[in-house]
Amino acid sequence: ERFVREDHPSVDHIEHGVVKQPGHRHWAIFDQRMLDESPPIIPGWSAASAWSAERIMNESNQHTMFKSDHDLEILAVKSDLNPRNLVATVERYNTDLINKRNDVFQRIHRPLPIAKPPFYSIRLQGWTLCSFAGLAVNGNLEVIKPSGKPVKNLYAVGEVIGAGTTSGNAYVNGMMVTPAITFGRLLGEQILPLS
Repeated sequence: ERFVREDHPSVDHIEHGVVKQPGHRHWAIFDQRMLDESPPIIPGWSAASAWSAERIMNESNQHTMFKSDHDLEILAVKSDLNPRNLVATVERYNTDLINKRNDVFQRIHRPLPIAKPPFYSIRLQGWTLCSFAGLAVNGNLEVIKPSGKPVKNLYAVGEVIGAGTTSGNAYVNGMMVTPAITFGRLLGEQILPLS
C-alpha cells in the first residue's frame, strides 16, 4: 500500500514516511510505458547504447531488488508483497487518475496509469546516514569511561561523538561541519588557551 506522497517537494517528508515502514523497505511499482517514457530511473545506469530502462529489464527477476511480471498479483508474490493490497492500490491509483479525482496523498504529478504490462517493482531500502552512537564525552569534551571518569588526554569532537546527537530530526549534507568546527574550536581553546 502507498504510504506517502511520492512527489512531495520535501525529501525530509518522504524520508520520515520511509522510517515508519517495517525495515525501512518500500517498493517502486511501474509499468512498461512508464519505463519507456520516463527519464532514467537510476541515473548512474546509462551508457551510449543502453540506458537504465534496458538495464532494469535485464535485471528483472535476476537481481533480488528487481522483479517483473505481466500479472500484478504474480509481481506482488515475486516482490514479497501482499497481492490483494498491491492490486487494490494500483486500481485505486488508476481510477483516481482516470476520473481526475484528487490523489489520496495529494500527489500532483500523475502522468500515466499503471496499466501496460509487464509491470515492474524495485525494492528500495532506507538507511542511516549518521548515528547517535559514539564516544561519550563530558562537558570538557573529554572521552569518558562507563564509570563517568575521563580518559586522560583523550578528547573527541565531530562525528566520532555520534553525529545524530547534533542533527536534530533531519539531515542535510554538510550539516556536520558546523558542530565539528565549533566543538573543535572550543576544545582547542580549552587545551591550548589563546594568549
